[in-house]
Order: sequence, then C-alpha cells, then structure tokens
Amino acid sequence: MEYSADLRERVLAFIDAVHSKAMAFSFFKVSRQAIDDWINLRKQTGGLKDLPRIRGPRKLEDLESYVRDHPDAFLYEIGEKFGLTAPGVHFALKKLGLMRNKKRFSTKSEPNH
Repeated sequence: MEYSADLRERVLAFIDAVHSKAMAFSFFKVSRQAIDDWINLRKQTGGLKDLPRIRGPRKLEDLESYVRDHPDAFLYEIGEKFGLTAPGVHFALKKLGLMRNKKRFSTKSEPNH
C-alpha cells in the first residue's frame, strides 16, 4: 500500500516535533518499516518524493546501450546518470539479463572469459 505524500509529511513532522517513532506509528497506524523508509528517503533525496524508476522498454534500451558503451562504470555511476540507486540499477540489469562481472558486463549466453 502506498501512502499519500500528505500523510508522509504529517508523520515525519510529528516525529520531528515529538521525537518518537513509536508514538507516530501507533497514532497514524503505519508500519515502523514505512516510517524508517520515509526517513531514509528524506535523508537521501531531501524530500519525500519517490526516486524515479526505470520503466518501459525505451529506458531499458537506453540503460543497456549505456552499459555496453561504459563497461567499467560502477553501479552508482550508472545510477547517477539515470537517477537511480545502485540497487535499482542492479535490478534493472538483472531484468535485462545482464550480469555484472568484475571485468565487464555480459549476458547469460556469453562466456565469461
């Protein structure tokens, strides 16, 4: 279940004012994990807007061509280019069938030498 941005803001404002996550999750009836995720999102992005996700075949094709052109790029560097986190890049590459090896990217059908 996705919570509204308004609720997220109210919960974090409550925590900032009262300094108690325990009171916030019992008062607003949201999970502790959701509150922790919102706090981490605010630390990471400076706000409560979700990070963009790679969706659609065109964006995946762009990611695949970028990875093939920049085989030595770290996941966080690729993420900066596409506005993703390193785990998000890993998930998208896995969806494309690309595996990250220490030396280069390869598909499952290619040998790893």
